[in-house]
Amino acid sequence: MTQTKFRARYLALLTGVVVASSCDTRLPTQPGGNGGDVERPQVTFTVSGAVNNAITVGSTPVVVTVKATDNKGVSTVLTTVRDGATILGTDTVTLKPTALTTSRAVPVPLTNVKKGDRIVVRTTVTDAALNTLTDSIVLSIASPTVTII
Repeated sequence: MTQTKFRARYLALLTGVVVASSCDTRLPTQPGGNGGDVERPQVTFTVSGAVNNAITVGSTPVVVTVKATDNKGVSTVLTTVRDGATILGTDTVTLKPTALTTSRAVPVPLTNVKKGDRIVVRTTVTDAALNTLTDSIVLSIASPTVTII
């Protein structure tokens, strides 16, 4: 009689384990939900209104074009423009659906900047698999050129 109870309990426990494990659809040999994406996104900067990343005080408006690319798709692009600890501007975009390439034009405000300041434009790009890349470009504020005639 004791063996019969033991077998019944063992069978009930074994059935419970089989039922619980069948509920998990992910097997250890299958890749995760990111489709095996381990490649980080890439980011490039193009500066208009500057020469060799030097900006002349009082010059034309400066725009930094941020281009983000990824082999599976870019999901977010976050850009900040700073002069030291002061945040001059931000630009954030979330792409749904993701895009293989995206470009953002980020204006650089030149109010209250002076000669010698260094403006840092920093961008963080994330893809659909949460691979992240952060890169930046430094813009120097130069004195205006004076032409003597």
